[in-house]
Amino acid sequence: MPVFFWKNLNTIKALCNLSFADISDDLNGQIPDLGYTKSKLDYNMRYLYSQEPPKEIIQAVNTLYCNGLGCDKDTYNILDHELTFNQAAYLVTNKAVAECSADKSEWIRNFWSSYQWVEFCFDQMNQAVPAWSSTGKHSYKLRKDRSILPAVPVLKEFAATAGINEYPIMYLSKLSGPIMLQVLANILIPDIKRKETVFQQEEHMYFDSYEVMKSCRRMKRDVAKIEFLAAYGVLSEEELKTLNCFVTPLAREYAPPELQDFEKTGKSYPVEFRKAILQIIQDAGPRLEKAWSSRNP
Repeated sequence: MPVFFWKNLNTIKALCNLSFADISDDLNGQIPDLGYTKSKLDYNMRYLYSQEPPKEIIQAVNTLYCNGLGCDKDTYNILDHELTFNQAAYLVTNKAVAECSADKSEWIRNFWSSYQWVEFCFDQMNQAVPAWSSTGKHSYKLRKDRSILPAVPVLKEFAATAGINEYPIMYLSKLSGPIMLQVLANILIPDIKRKETVFQQEEHMYFDSYEVMKSCRRMKRDVAKIEFLAAYGVLSEEELKTLNCFVTPLAREYAPPELQDFEKTGKSYPVEFRKAILQIIQDAGPRLEKAWSSRNP
């Protein structure tokens, strides 16, 4: 029976921008007493690729690089067939990238496009993107030149700045609208915390259940996305109407008819708010992506 594991690991290695030393270090850290050197790993992947590896190595690779998705479904299984770049990208980005180019020069362009978006998000708070400690004194030069795909430590540091766990998302394809909004909200959260005083000052104007809503971190992220979408001009009139219905401060005696009966029907105001917000985000995300691409081709 053909063994595809090592070929697939080689594809994953390329997609994650890893060296043989990176992978051997990761495997040794995951499996006690493994004793894999980069030379041994290199030899296995080049010359012993037809030999099936121990189950511990399969599981470690699945956990380290495939988000636990590499041994479940046939289409994305790292054992039973040779993965395409798109299939492997699906694994290493936790389903966020379903299509990517095999051209690494495009990865470089995608990364700096992602950097430009993160730069724009920080600019909303009148702040610069934090320097990369892993590049030391070379951080400024690297970000000014923008001609290479940085090393893994920089990629991880940059993804962490954007609030993204799977760093290959930042370069395997251009950021999708939903990911752009996720990055924006992750960056704006500290700014939202500074708005707490405003929430507290106006608390008496809201329904009692708004106290529950505003304490939810996820809802704060959604409010940040919606505020940005409204400012960026990618919401439809109907979406703005729905947004105003839920977000505008409402005294009980001034509540619109559609909200007055919430308590009678047993509906949860925070739940209905979140449903509306998520629908608006889902619909507006692609329009944001299109608007950003038209301004930054």
